Amino acid sequence: MSREEFSDRVEKVVENSGGMLDESTAAMLVVRKAGREHLKIGALNTPSSLVSFFAKVLGKTEPKEFSRPDGTQGLVLRVRVGDETGEADLVFWDERADAVGSEVEISDVFEIVGRVKSAAEVQVMDMQKVACDIRTRAGVSETPAGPETIEVRLLHMGEVRSFARKDGSMGESLDCVIGSDRGMGRLICWEPAVLAGFSEGDSLRITGGRLREWGGRRECSIGNNAEITRLDEEISVPFTPVAGISDEACSVRGIVSEIQPPHSFTTKAGRDSFVRNGVLKDDSGSIHLVLWGDLACTSLLEGDNLKLYNVQGRKGRFGIELHAGWGSAISLVRPPQVEMVIEGTVIMTASGMCLDDGTNSWLLDGDLPLGAEVRVRGTLEGSRLRPEKCEAVSLSRDALLKRAEEILSHRTVDS
Repeated sequence: MSREEFSDRVEKVVENSGGMLDESTAAMLVVRKAGREHLKIGALNTPSSLVSFFAKVLGKTEPKEFSRPDGTQGLVLRVRVGDETGEADLVFWDERADAVGSEVEISDVFEIVGRVKSAAEVQVMDMQKVACDIRTRAGVSETPAGPETIEVRLLHMGEVRSFARKDGSMGESLDCVIGSDRGMGRLICWEPAVLAGFSEGDSLRITGGRLREWGGRRECSIGNNAEITRLDEEISVPFTPVAGISDEACSVRGIVSEIQPPHSFTTKAGRDSFVRNGVLKDDSGSIHLVLWGDLACTSLLEGDNLKLYNVQGRKGRFGIELHAGWGSAISLVRPPQVEMVIEGTVIMTASGMCLDDGTNSWLLDGDLPLGAEVRVRGTLEGSRLRPEKCEAVSLSRDALLKRAEEILSHRTVDS
C-alpha cells in the first residue's frame, strides 16, 4: 500500500480506540491485519532484505565455543532449515545459541522473520513454532553447511574504518581484495585484529568465513571466529590481457596512456562521489578505464604502470570498458628511485600538486603551500617526487627572467 493509505489506516485505528493506542501500536496492528508476505527459501537471494518464511528444521550443530580477540568467550550454533525450494542456515550467537540448542528439535516447523545475509544464511530476528508441516527436498544434507575454507592471496588491504552499530556502540571493519586462479573477490573483516601480522602478497588459508555473491561479484565476510594461517606455497593470481576483458571480475595490468581529472557527482542515494576516465593499454590493445569513488581520486599520471584487482568489464559508450570501484584495488608499480634536489614553484595542475622549475614538473607526494618557492630534497620515482626535506628559497631577478624566457620559448615552439 502507499504511504498515504498506510497513514490513513493508522489514523483510523487510533480514532477507533478512543485515543487509547499510540501511533506505533496502531501501525503494528495495521501490519498484523494486512498479513506478512511469506517467501520460499529458494527466493532468499537479496542480501539485507527483511523477509518472512516457513521452514522445517533439518539439522543443527552443537553450540561451539570460540575466543574473541579481547579474550572473552563466545558461543555459536547453526540450524539447517529447508522447504521444497531449498535450504538455508540460521545462525545464533551467545545466549541465543544456548537457548536455541535446547528448544529446537529436528522436524519442527517455524515461521521465521530475519535479514538475509546471503542466499544460504539468514540472521534471525524472530521465530515462532507453528502447528503445521511443510515439504522439503529429498536427499538434501541435514548438516548445516558450516564455515567455508578458502585459500587465497591477499592482494590489497584498505584502511580500518569505524562504524556505528544499531545499539549505538562503535565497531571497526577492514576491506581487502583477495584472489586465486579461481577468480577475484572482496574480503570484509569485521574484526581487523584478525588480520594483524598479515600483509599484502601473503597467501592465506581462511576458515570461518561466509561466502556470497553480490551483484555478480564474490565476497567473503569474516569475524573474530575466523582462523587464518599463512601458506608456504605462493598462490598465483593470473592477469587478463586487455583484449580478453569480459564481464567477469578479473585482474589487469597495463600503462596509463590517458587520464582525465576526477569529476564530482551526486549518487541516487544523495551522497557525493567521484568518477574519472582514462585509457589503459598493454601489448594486446587498449581499453577505456572508468574509476569510481575513492579510486577516482588516486594520484595517477600518464605513463604510470598499474595493477588493477577485482575490476570488471562493462558495455559503455566506448564498447567494453574497464570499471574499477567498490571492492576494487589499484597498485602502482613503482619505477626505480633516484635521490634528487630540485628547486621550483609549488603549483596545482589537473594531475595534482606539482613542483615546477619552469622546464619540467613533478607530482608531489605530500602537501606544500601553493605558490611557494622551495628547494626539495627527496626521492624521485618516475614523475613523482617524495619530499624528505624542504626549505624556502628566494628567487633572484635574473632567475625570474630566465624562467620567464623559458616559458615564453616553450609557448612559441608549441604555437
